[in-house]
Amino acid sequence: MATYNFPSITPTSQTFELVTNSRQFQSPTSGAVQTLSRKGSFWKTRMTFSNLSGSDRAELQAFIAKRDG
Repeated sequence: MATYNFPSITPTSQTFELVTNSRQFQSPTSGAVQTLSRKGSFWKTRMTFSNLSGSDRAELQAFIAKRDG
């Protein structure tokens, strides 16, 4: 798998969130809730880019295209 470096474009805003690998199941008859926790959490980030210039916009679009996004 290829490794791609993120372009040197600063986002307008950015947030990080740790996503746990757990699921909840609720019984349709009794309403009881069961939680299943599995190994493996991952980090999720959300970045916002506002009003990028032509070259920055093209560089970011190329990065996303390389990642099959």
